[in-house]
Amino acid sequence: MKTRILLLIAILNTMGLACSPAAFTTTVNGVTKGNISLETPICSPFGGGPGGANSGLKGSLYSLNSSQPHYVGVDNYIAYGDLISSSVFISQLAVPTTKFNLGFIKPDGTALNDTDGNRLVEWFALDLDTQIKLTANDLDGDYQFALLADDGAVFELQNSNGNLQTLVNDDGTHETTFVCATQVVHFDHNSQIPAKIKYYQGPREFIALSLMWKKINPGSSPSALNDPACGLRSNDAFFDYNQTPSAPQQTYKDMLSRGWKPLDTGNFVLPGNQNNPCL
Repeated sequence: MKTRILLLIAILNTMGLACSPAAFTTTVNGVTKGNISLETPICSPFGGGPGGANSGLKGSLYSLNSSQPHYVGVDNYIAYGDLISSSVFISQLAVPTTKFNLGFIKPDGTALNDTDGNRLVEWFALDLDTQIKLTANDLDGDYQFALLADDGAVFELQNSNGNLQTLVNDDGTHETTFVCATQVVHFDHNSQIPAKIKYYQGPREFIALSLMWKKINPGSSPSALNDPACGLRSNDAFFDYNQTPSAPQQTYKDMLSRGWKPLDTGNFVLPGNQNNPCL
C-alpha cells in the first residue's frame, strides 16, 4: 500500500498537481526547453484586477534561458522558450508604455524567476487565449482592431471557417508601435468569437500591450481604416512613462477622440466560459 501511495505522489508531481512544482525538459528542433509548473496561477501580472467570474484571458508564459539566442518573433519564443507557467490569467490588455522593472509577482509577494534564477523582466513571451464579445455598452456593427505593443504582438481571431486568422501583426523587436487591422469584423450581441494574442518582451526595460478597437461607421470608404496613428512607432509618443501610472500623451488622447479604445474587461471571456481562479 505504501508503495502505491509513493507512486501516486510521484505521478501527481509530474503532472504539476501535487504540492511541489514539476520541472522537466524537452527538446524541440535540437533546442532544450525547460518546464516549470507553478503551484498557483499568475494573476493580473500587469495590474488591473482579476475581472469578472469568467472574464479575461488565459495563457502560458515562456522565457529564454542563457543558452539560447535572443530570438526575434513571438512564435520563436513560444516554440523554443522555457515554459514557466501554464496558467496566467489577465483581466484585459490595456498596458501603457511602462518601465517593467519589478517583473511578475507571485501570490506570496516574491518575484518570478526564469529557469536561470534571474528575475523575469525581459526575454519572455505570453500565449493568451480568450473569446471576444460586445458588452451592453457596445453597439452592433463593424469594428477595426489594433495593437499597441512593445515589443512584438500578434492578434488572431477565428474566421467563418473556424480557423484562427491573423488580423494584426505587430511582431518584432521595436519601440511602442501602433499597428491596425486592414479589415473590419462584424459583431452583434450574439457574437462571442475565439481569439489569441501572442506577445513577447525582448530587451528591458519598457513594455506595452493594448488590444484596441474602433467602431467603423456603415458605408465608410476603405480610407476610414487609415488612422493617422497607424504605423506610428515611439516610446514617447503615446504615454509619459516617467509618471506613475504612465500618463497619456496628446497622440493617445487624439486616438481616443477618434473612437479608439482598449477593449474592456467585459469584452474578454475565458475559453470555454471557465471560471477565473484568481477571484
